[in-house]
Amino acid sequence: MNSSLRFLIPAGCAAGLFLGFMLGGNITPTAGHMLFIPGVLMIGMFIGFILGARAARNTFDLQTKRDAERAAARAARAARSEKTSESA
Repeated sequence: MNSSLRFLIPAGCAAGLFLGFMLGGNITPTAGHMLFIPGVLMIGMFIGFILGARAARNTFDLQTKRDAERAAARAARAARSEKTSESA
């Protein structure tokens, strides 16, 4: 294979990794790579946990508010129906 093909395939592409292996390129990950990738994953999990917890809390608060509004509406309807049944 022609070594000029290496420049035609993007660096993060699996085909690029395969082509680099076939051309005899060095594909061993560096120590920086071994620290960077898990670090990015951990930061992503932390941010996802924070955002997920916030979304769950907002959903719970919204549901609690809706339940309170429904209970108030039921109480108002019950009071109105008692008032109309007493006056009739």
